[in-house]
Amino acid sequence: MIIKLFLIFLKIGFFAYGGGWGVLSIIRDEIVRVHGVLSMPDFLNMISVAQLTPGPIAVNVATYTGFKLAGFWGALSSTIGVILPGILLSIIVYTFLLFIEKKHSLDKLYRSLRVGVIVLVTYTTYLIFTSSAIIDYLSMIVFVSLLIIYFIYRKLNPLYIVLFGGVFYLILKVI
Repeated sequence: MIIKLFLIFLKIGFFAYGGGWGVLSIIRDEIVRVHGVLSMPDFLNMISVAQLTPGPIAVNVATYTGFKLAGFWGALSSTIGVILPGILLSIIVYTFLLFIEKKHSLDKLYRSLRVGVIVLVTYTTYLIFTSSAIIDYLSMIVFVSLLIIYFIYRKLNPLYIVLFGGVFYLILKVI
């Protein structure tokens, strides 16, 4: 199981462009659908725990999954698997950039990859939202309201959005 976890998260690590939220759909696909090592409810719980702990979400998810399935060594192998590709690719890209003069072609590549990341983040949000057992009209009202507020005040600290969402939901629940 330890080697299997390492290989699963090594594969995930190679496609982890865009950060944790961009890679969550890949992680879900690999560990829930393809390999079936976690159920969807376990995956959603894992996301909750990964958000509460400091550090990159992909590393937290790998560590949590590895520990849940194979203890300490599973956590270690999963974590190494998910970070190793990033380290290797960073070394390769840095070496390549030392020899390249025009970096604007890389900007075009990054812009094109952003579209894919946006699609993955949106799809993951949709899956989490539809898999949640607490979908009701109040949740939808709070969600849409917070989304509008966040689009209007983009520099607003996300912590305030979370706090406002909790307070707003409680107020609507009382009314």
